[in-house]
Amino acid sequence: MLKTFVLAVFSVSVVLTIAHLVFRPPSLAGRTISKAVVASSDTSLGKLALNAKAGVSSGVVPLLDGPGAFAARIALIRKAEAALDVQYYIWQRDATGLILLNELRQAAERGVRVRLLLNAFAASGSVVINSFQAQCPTRGLSEAKARLV
Repeated sequence: MLKTFVLAVFSVSVVLTIAHLVFRPPSLAGRTISKAVVASSDTSLGKLALNAKAGVSSGVVPLLDGPGAFAARIALIRKAEAALDVQYYIWQRDATGLILLNELRQAAERGVRVRLLLNAFAASGSVVINSFQAQCPTRGLSEAKARLV
């Protein structure tokens, strides 16, 4: 029994070590370090966030249907003046994904800093970067990556 347990622990350790060596995370060398922008009354959305009603403890607004949530995302992207920090678990190269990507590109072109965080398992970053590059064929991939920090 003890021999089987030790063999199982050893086997798992070997598998995890091999997986760690084969599936290394990407290098952070050469990446730009960036931080969230502090809410400021210099932007219209910042003013809204800072001038919340007394007694309101959260800026969370439930969006109960897909079309409404999508429209809210588009409106916020279009209204952004300083920065966008966008996080997605699932991002696909479908109509909504390409529309959102185009809106983020337009925001970056008007000087908004865009940071896009995608889940590595449920969304393909290369699909998003390739889509961004396809929408901006005159720009190189490095410029696309620089705008989507």
